[in-house]
Amino acid sequence: MLNVMAGDTVTIATQARYNSAVQPPPPSGASNLLNDLLSALTGGVITNSHSLYNTTDNNPNSVLSGDLPQFFTNDENTNYTTAAPKAFLNWVAFDNQLNMNAANSGVVQVPTITGSEQAQPLVAPEQIIQKDGYLYIYVSNESAQKVFFDNLVIHHNKGHLLEEDQYYPYGLKMAGISDEALPVVPNNYLYNGKEFNDQEFSDGTGLDWYSYGMREYDPQLARFPQLDPLTDEFPTLTPYQYASNDPVANIDWDGLEGFNVITDASKLSTDAVFGVMDYAATVIRASRPISTSASLLKGLSVFSEIEGISSIFLHSVQTLGLIIGNDGTTNAVGSHINSSEMKAIFPGANNDIVNGFVKNFNQYSRQFGITDDETTAQFLAQSGTETHGFTRVSENMDFKHVSNLRTNFPRLFKNGNYNAQDYLNNGDALAKLAYGASKNGLDYRGRGTMQLTRKGNYKEFTSFYDKQFNSSLNFVAHPDLLSINYKYATISGLWFFKTHVIDQGVNMADTRTITELITGPSKNGLPQRMHHFNIASLILSFFRFLGIR
Repeated sequence: MLNVMAGDTVTIATQARYNSAVQPPPPSGASNLLNDLLSALTGGVITNSHSLYNTTDNNPNSVLSGDLPQFFTNDENTNYTTAAPKAFLNWVAFDNQLNMNAANSGVVQVPTITGSEQAQPLVAPEQIIQKDGYLYIYVSNESAQKVFFDNLVIHHNKGHLLEEDQYYPYGLKMAGISDEALPVVPNNYLYNGKEFNDQEFSDGTGLDWYSYGMREYDPQLARFPQLDPLTDEFPTLTPYQYASNDPVANIDWDGLEGFNVITDASKLSTDAVFGVMDYAATVIRASRPISTSASLLKGLSVFSEIEGISSIFLHSVQTLGLIIGNDGTTNAVGSHINSSEMKAIFPGANNDIVNGFVKNFNQYSRQFGITDDETTAQFLAQSGTETHGFTRVSENMDFKHVSNLRTNFPRLFKNGNYNAQDYLNNGDALAKLAYGASKNGLDYRGRGTMQLTRKGNYKEFTSFYDKQFNSSLNFVAHPDLLSINYKYATISGLWFFKTHVIDQGVNMADTRTITELITGPSKNGLPQRMHHFNIASLILSFFRFLGIR
């Protein structure tokens, strides 16, 4: 019996021979064949009322598909010729509910053998599997004489379908009717295409939550464990609800609100786009703080997940690298940003950090090759994730939970190389382990907008900075400068991004590759970085399109 997936191809062949004259078959043995097949499929248990099939009837017809008895009688009789024994090569396909799939079921009778002929081949037509499930292959002989089968050959070629998942409405996986091709290819992007986080604990268990960007989602409870950032907009709903408590009609892209795929989808290309643009223009021109705008935040939650929408706007206004200003003159597209844009991208950002960053980014970014909106968006996405949404520029090394250690340092703790318990609330030891410091480990923990780590990187940055800016600063001796001075914090991030990303010639829209260049193979925080890049691209292109950048 084979476990098959839709799109797989299966070829079956065997050889058969018999020596005596052909004898007529005894009465039909279909009932015995049904019992044998049922025993093979269920392990011989069909009387347990709590079994998968929920039957106390020993009659196999009540358990298996109604098409099966007809297959055994009609198919074999239709394909039976009295010139040869009633013996067959058989194949029967079932879906996951043990319903027979007639399109992938059939028989081939042994050929007529005369005189001293050797064993003859039986070859089934190639089967292109139509439904996930099982393919049961067997040989049978219902004649009164002996028929010998030998050299059964089965070729199972995997199709393109690697996994098919079925879900309850709120996203809990129906394991019994979901399928994965063997060998299993790891895939954590499941319900709604969101990343499923599991096995983060030392015993192999986990919270089994989905990452939705703004919040995590628990499909077992059908709730977000965190408070809804838009609680005030939905006073009649619990702030922990998912998809407005209607997952059949709604989906939730970012953990902010339910989006009705039936009534709202048609508005995406027109009303919604221009509605958000008009609102953004009104906010900026009225000098109202975008960070307090729930309406804009809701609009962005819709568009941040629409692949390509921001790049379309970006391309339309960056043709030839020019944009027409309000006075009718053309200006080169630059990389300058403002605090309003930063707060729209990172609503929870620290005001002092944002203001210090914006000032120095606008002054120095061009020197480091950041000259367009796409590169700016990628830098903001990477630095925004590193700084937890521009809320800090110095890495916190004091962890209270093992799960957080494994998430932030998977290379060290996820595979059990080190005991995470030994490094809880012990920042100095953790920094020494992670960054190879010999004395005070905390000296070379992550600092600056790209969280520069390790003594060697601090040394390289010192050499670059002193040469570039004709300085005698020593960031190895005074690493705190990268966290207390926003100029050094920003420039260190720009330097790291240029040397590790821009100089490598990578596509600035390839967030996955860029994340690996920055974090290594773990690609730590990739979903957040992709989310920030989508939001940043959208905000910058909208503002550019409106002529207010």
